[in-house]
Amino acid sequence: MKKIAVVLALFLIVGAVSLFAQDRFTLDLSKHLDGPRRNPKEFEKQYDHYGILFKDLPANVNWSQFNRVIVRIKCFRNETAELREGFGNLLATIFYEGNPENWGEPRVFDVGANVPFRAENIGAAGSSSGAVSKDSGAPITLTKAPGGIMIQNASATVKYIEVLEITFFKN
Repeated sequence: MKKIAVVLALFLIVGAVSLFAQDRFTLDLSKHLDGPRRNPKEFEKQYDHYGILFKDLPANVNWSQFNRVIVRIKCFRNETAELREGFGNLLATIFYEGNPENWGEPRVFDVGANVPFRAENIGAAGSSSGAVSKDSGAPITLTKAPGGIMIQNASATVKYIEVLEITFFKN
């Protein structure tokens, strides 16, 4: 019985260490988003935004080890007509803390202590910010677990934005 307890304890320790030392963490969008992956109501103007809080992120992940992020997003002209890649109509901001009542206020989402990542013109051809939607990702500096993501349209043409993937990794 004692041997079983020791083996079980080692298994749990190894499992915890391997989770803590992982090289990549992809959010399970059905589990880690506190809201729909897509803005529920149509954007009405340029720079409309939709914020999604993250929830139930594992406490034993070393978030500061990740130095790259991939954010894959689709944008739509209406409920079903997807806009093509390369249009550059999207902005994404990953933040630590935010209040749904003040999303969009510049002081909350300027890059700084509360915002480890912000990308503009996502998907635009030749845009350095566009790298966030590619496999190579874009640089991010995390000091703790992220609190959520704010997505914005950079053009009034974009009426809906849908988050497809958020992956943190180290290269």
